[in-house]
Amino acid sequence: MAQQLRLCLIAFSFLSSATIAFAQSSELGGAHERLNLSQQQKQAIDQGLANEPAQSSADAQEAQVGSKVPRSVTTHPMPSSVTQQVPETKNYFFVKLPDRVLVISPDDQMIAEIIPLPATTGAGTPTRPGTR
Repeated sequence: MAQQLRLCLIAFSFLSSATIAFAQSSELGGAHERLNLSQQQKQAIDQGLANEPAQSSADAQEAQVGSKVPRSVTTHPMPSSVTQQVPETKNYFFVKLPDRVLVISPDDQMIAEIIPLPATTGAGTPTRPGTR
């Protein structure tokens, strides 16, 4: 009887530890939330959101993958034109900033991916050294 009680206590303590570890990794937005998109998929998202207006927010400048999206920005569902090309984004939201796109997990509002947008300076085509 004492042996069975001891085994039950060990099993209970093991399950409790596993539950606490899982809860902590969920609160931290664990690495499982990251999309890990290929460069082609990121480019497809960039092109698919090209006509979407960018938001500006000082809070969003500090955003990182795994952090919660700032309340100062508005999330939008990923357009079907993007999800058809990148099915992994079907249930995700996005925030377009002037320099990048934040891909947001709808379940916990955590940033799952950050896609840098190409810099546009409007300076025209660079010239080669030695040419005028």
